[in-house]
Amino acid sequence: MNVLEEPISILIVDDQPTNLKLLRVRLQVDGYKVYEASDGIKGLSVLENHKIEAIISDILMPNMDGYEFCANIRRNKKYDSIAFIFYTATYTSAGDEEFALKLGADRFFKKPSPVQIILDSIHSIRENAKDRILSPINYSNETILREYSHSLVEKLEEQNMKLIEQNNKLNFEMQERKKAEDESIRQKYFFKLLFEISPIGLVILDTEHRVITANKAFQEMFQFTEESLKGKDLCDYVLPSSDTNEARSLVQNAVSGAILNQEVVLKRRDERMLQVALHIFPFIVDSQTTAICEIFIDRTKERSLEKQLREAQKMETLGNFSSGIAHDFNNILSIISGHAFLLQSKRDDQKQIDRSSDAIQKGCERGAGIVRQLLTFSRKTDSIFGFSNINVIAEEIEAFLIETIPKTIRLNFQLEKNLPSISCDSTQIHQLLLNLSINARDAMPDGGTLTIATKIMEQPDPNAMNPKLKYNSYVIIQVSDTGIGMDEITKERVFEPFFTTKQAYKGTGLGLSVVYGIVENHEGWIEIDSILSVGTTFSIFLPVKKNAPELIDPVSKEENRSSHKRKGFILFIEDEEMLRSLIYDYLTPKGYQILLASDGEEGLNIYRKYQAQISIVISDLGLPYLGGEEVVRRILSIGRDVRLVIASGFIGLEVKERLLRAGPVEFIQKPYRLTELLELIEQEIQVN
Repeated sequence: MNVLEEPISILIVDDQPTNLKLLRVRLQVDGYKVYEASDGIKGLSVLENHKIEAIISDILMPNMDGYEFCANIRRNKKYDSIAFIFYTATYTSAGDEEFALKLGADRFFKKPSPVQIILDSIHSIRENAKDRILSPINYSNETILREYSHSLVEKLEEQNMKLIEQNNKLNFEMQERKKAEDESIRQKYFFKLLFEISPIGLVILDTEHRVITANKAFQEMFQFTEESLKGKDLCDYVLPSSDTNEARSLVQNAVSGAILNQEVVLKRRDERMLQVALHIFPFIVDSQTTAICEIFIDRTKERSLEKQLREAQKMETLGNFSSGIAHDFNNILSIISGHAFLLQSKRDDQKQIDRSSDAIQKGCERGAGIVRQLLTFSRKTDSIFGFSNINVIAEEIEAFLIETIPKTIRLNFQLEKNLPSISCDSTQIHQLLLNLSINARDAMPDGGTLTIATKIMEQPDPNAMNPKLKYNSYVIIQVSDTGIGMDEITKERVFEPFFTTKQAYKGTGLGLSVVYGIVENHEGWIEIDSILSVGTTFSIFLPVKKNAPELIDPVSKEENRSSHKRKGFILFIEDEEMLRSLIYDYLTPKGYQILLASDGEEGLNIYRKYQAQISIVISDLGLPYLGGEEVVRRILSIGRDVRLVIASGFIGLEVKERLLRAGPVEFIQKPYRLTELLELIEQEIQVN
């Protein structure tokens, strides 16, 4: 609409205020002058008092509906120029539209048609006003009344059917509501009955943690009567005084909608402490917490029995555990001792020197692997994930098995070419393959064939309905033997910790349970195929994840290191003298200046003296006099920017978290390769 033109006057006729408002606001925003009426009679009154150029009218209205309103207008010549448009949600049939146009309406739109279409129609009607010829209403009042009555009867019948449907629906809903009310009464009765006879303690509290009701089991458990607790804060009665603040925080979380489950220590009326499994959940009505339910399960006797059982199990398995580990370590020490002798006796044989050095290195790694195996089972060490090729790890295991496996067992490696790299903890994969190989070895006391194979499973069938298939491809590791096999009972229990079919003092029963934990840690799964007297195959499925980086050969990485002289001192704090000497002999030719300390106090004194020159501090965690954790804290408190590295065979999660909260600290796990330590030092030098 041209802003210089006089705004078009439009009359809206509708008995629904919401419809009037929506249309009025839209038209006014577009610059139209708007009048309103709630039925035909009021619409005629507006026409008498105002110049109207277009009408948008509903049909179904009280007093005078849209049809009669339109007929009245078209009988009056002075309203011939007015564009009349029906906009209806009730009269929507083809017959309704035909009748409306016969009465003289210019357009007929069903709700909810876009308002812009209606406005475009108004402008079209006005632009073609000169060519617009209104047909006079040739119907007699009787004819119009007959058609109108017919239409009205149809609508009434339609509305009557709707009312019947609604009435039937209402009757059904009333019946369902009655059933629901009866069910609610029955459930309330059952709830009250269960509440009273439940063998576990139940308490209902308000949002201020005041007791509303407590069942008999709770009263007997804590030696309080319901009357003595009603309206009282439960925390004041069952919590040790030192724990009240924490408990109130838990309750507040429940009020906020949280469901809490944890084991706590609570006190009875006689001050005796109970080990209790506490479950807290809110009663929520209309998004508001109206009450809190607390469930108390007494675990005191159970925990005491568990403790006794654990101690008994330790004593029972101590012989198997220690003798099995001693057996493996004796083998490792024999390998290291033997190759050390060969190094001394064949100093001119470079090939023998290389073989012996490699065997000693692998023996050390195997010993470290056994230690990590114990820690993985008992203390859950952190996993260090990176991208590795399983074939490379398998080849390393092959070299190790050649040295250690009995000659009566033939090794067979079937490694698929071009195997993709996967995200894994290479140390744990080493451990997995070693454990399965040892298990296969022990299953073939009279000899046989040990086969290690790798495969790739691309795009598993999506219709396989296997919930384990989460990725598009998997690397499969298969370790097979031709040994004694397993029956179904053994297969079901084979991954249980401490379960073993070996004779006393021949094994720990940890190996396969550790394998199971490693596979789960890598989002994979393991399958067993075994036949008695034929053999066993373990199949491990590990996912191939996207964006694996190109793997760099560690040998070429060593050769490509920059040979420029390093800057700054390295303070190495270690209580093992041979390790201190080894690190000094290795790093000094690399251009580093090494300061050595044998305990925490000596290391701290050296740091204070040479702190301006020291770039990196590498400290053992378990030091005499002053531990590595305290050394780190004191160095950080001095405030100078220095790189800190903690070396340890095992770093507990709590210790690691405390160190990281104290400041920037790196970690390296013992036993580490010298090249691994050098790489970490160079990274820290670059950062510094």
